[in-house]
Amino acid sequence: MSNNEPIVIKKYANRRLYNTATSAYIVVADIIAMVEDHVDFVVIDAKTGEDLTRAILNQVIFEQESATSGFMFPLEFQRQLIRMYSDNCKALLPAYLAQSLSYFTDQRDAIGQTMQETMAQNTNAMMEFSKAMARQNLSYYQHSMDMFRAFTRMNGAQDADQADAHSAEAGQASSSQDTAAPPAGAPGESPARQASGKQGAKPGSKPGSKAGRKSAKAADKASPDESQDHSQDLDAIKAQLLALQQKINDLTS
Repeated sequence: MSNNEPIVIKKYANRRLYNTATSAYIVVADIIAMVEDHVDFVVIDAKTGEDLTRAILNQVIFEQESATSGFMFPLEFQRQLIRMYSDNCKALLPAYLAQSLSYFTDQRDAIGQTMQETMAQNTNAMMEFSKAMARQNLSYYQHSMDMFRAFTRMNGAQDADQADAHSAEAGQASSSQDTAAPPAGAPGESPARQASGKQGAKPGSKPGSKAGRKSAKAADKASPDESQDHSQDLDAIKAQLLALQQKINDLTS
């Protein structure tokens, strides 16, 4: 059999279909697959040789249109088609329907390609938009962290300045007390006081020593007014960070 000739399918009296190309019996589902694969075939009566191709295809269409879903012919189209059987121009309808379906098939392929290209472009656009949003969110986060670090360094510098100031004041006060106090072993001073003075004085102690600075820092930290000011500053920074985070959430939502 030549490749250009259609495949012959024989229909027997028991309604079974026999594919002569594959030497096997087939069913209606195989007929549908051959049509979808653009396989050219004819169905003939095995006894009389009558061409039954149209009848078999009509049977396939009838079964498809009788399904509860997936039908192709709208109700109004079916009515118009029935009216066309008695119309004088019915001979023109088969060629018109064939050309219309051919045109629709060509347009369907073009529409499918256009939709794929559009979806690909939209996908790329969405990816670029997501990347831009991620970069913007990272910039907001970095900015907020820079603000927090700057505020922390500023508070640290203020604490150091205040500690130095308190240390200097403590050193001056200690120096003035040492100047005003009578020297150990002075006339008229009791031996017990002289002993306590000797024990309390440590060699090498100077105004503004580490002990003085630690006491000044402790006094500075214990100050309720300054602690309250630092707490208020931290609350203000936290409020700014929360507002910035809310802006980021609004942009990403």
